[in-house]
Amino acid sequence: MRVQSFHAPGLAPICFDNKAWHISIDGETAYGRTFRNAFGFYENLAAVNDERGWFHIHPDGVSAYAERHSWCGNFQGGRCVVCTGGRYYHIDPEGHSPYSQTYAYAGDFREGCAVVTNADGLCGHILANGTPAHPHRYRNLDVYHKGYARAQDENGWTHIDRSGMPAYENRYSSVEPFYNGRALTQTFNHKTLLINELGDAVVVIKDPAPSATENNTSERYRQFHELSSDMVGYWKTFAIAASVKLNVPEKLPLADTAMTDCFGESAANMKLLLAALAQMNITANTDGVWNLTSKGSLLLANGDFSLADAAVSWGTFATSGADAWVDAISGKNKADFFAEISRDISKVERSQKTLAAYAKNDYEFLADMLPLDNVRHLLDAGGGSGTVARMIVRKWQNLNITILDRADVLSLFDDRDNPGGRITKLGGDIFLDWQTGADAVLLARVLHDWNDQKAALILAKANLALPLGGKLFVVEADGEATGAMVSLHLLTVGGGRQRTRQEYQALMAENGFSFVEHRYLNRSASLLIGEKIK
Repeated sequence: MRVQSFHAPGLAPICFDNKAWHISIDGETAYGRTFRNAFGFYENLAAVNDERGWFHIHPDGVSAYAERHSWCGNFQGGRCVVCTGGRYYHIDPEGHSPYSQTYAYAGDFREGCAVVTNADGLCGHILANGTPAHPHRYRNLDVYHKGYARAQDENGWTHIDRSGMPAYENRYSSVEPFYNGRALTQTFNHKTLLINELGDAVVVIKDPAPSATENNTSERYRQFHELSSDMVGYWKTFAIAASVKLNVPEKLPLADTAMTDCFGESAANMKLLLAALAQMNITANTDGVWNLTSKGSLLLANGDFSLADAAVSWGTFATSGADAWVDAISGKNKADFFAEISRDISKVERSQKTLAAYAKNDYEFLADMLPLDNVRHLLDAGGGSGTVARMIVRKWQNLNITILDRADVLSLFDDRDNPGGRITKLGGDIFLDWQTGADAVLLARVLHDWNDQKAALILAKANLALPLGGKLFVVEADGEATGAMVSLHLLTVGGGRQRTRQEYQALMAENGFSFVEHRYLNRSASLLIGEKIK
């Protein structure tokens, strides 16, 4: 006989002779039926299972609903996790799911949110009605505790706030939840720290310190190889680009025993490439068979979020060497990347496919976050081959969009994919007369390509295209978050750079716009909203 803990309303599950039921504190049977398994009451409902499956009962033993599941959890916050057919979702006390989505896994609700795991392995928070609590996803994620949730991204563990954004810049090998404004963390060099909600260390709990000689030697060794690794970072770029050019992703899965038949005399070299890709978690060898990982599948040429063209483009950039960076940093580089590639339509196409892949990934929630209720005509300046415009018109059914871009770019627009015929193309130069007006202007990753003078000129043209009160939507990364390396790349390509939110606000003000609002999209992009005031 096994009796579990008593829960309100004063009942405990008991298991005896392969049967389970609930008893009261005085040992009396609570109702007249038995189950295969029974668990404690939470919010006046208990999970049980019979020969048909898992479900919930009331304290009097009456079933809360007719459906049966593969597994049931316990009710928290008016919701309970259930599993049916290997997919997880939540139900209410009547057994109904408040949303249609299912997940690879789902957890309990706490402080109004639950963690769900998608098919790609990334985790997010949802509200009780199933809508995302924020647009951000992480490798690992916890429920909110006193306004913060533990989250792990590609750089380590952190705490996120209600917006889904990290509360501070540092990353740790582990973090515990905040309690009264303090959280225990461990750094990657094994220090144990107590931090505040700004990420600042307030107490060093443990600092394992080697001897002075050991410390100097090990630190020099670490720095030497860290710098060496940084210097040969282009090896990864070239390996990925080579794999795409050699159509390796499309040739997998492939057994070791079939390597020679597939690659002939280069089989040994190809195996080296696959092993190098495995070090980046792009490929994996299981039982003698090479496969693409989930991450590696992004290199398939025909994937929805394919980075195949981007891999080749970045590989091409890398071949220009350090001299181009030297010229750019010295102020000698006057090249216009976009003008140069316009001479070769194949380069234009590859560039647009690269930008489209990033847009699909980074702008997944952009259409939801744009305030377009009173906008009938949106001008997407520098809108490329239409990826972002399509995402927006599919969300906003009464909206028409004009894409302004160079004629060679607009030639790549697929006229067969024009929802309701509501997207119009306008060939032109973004620095010259735009030849049209609109209720709102969108500049998605346009301004960062140019120096302050040219960015100001673009904003001046946007101002001319708008009526008083017209909206300006600028989508860019926050320069403080993305760092200097991206800015150096932009400087080399066209003289541009990443800017801080305050710098974009200043540019807006100088060109007749008031700053209205800032909205986070994700770690790669934010939405800045302005309004024409003069």
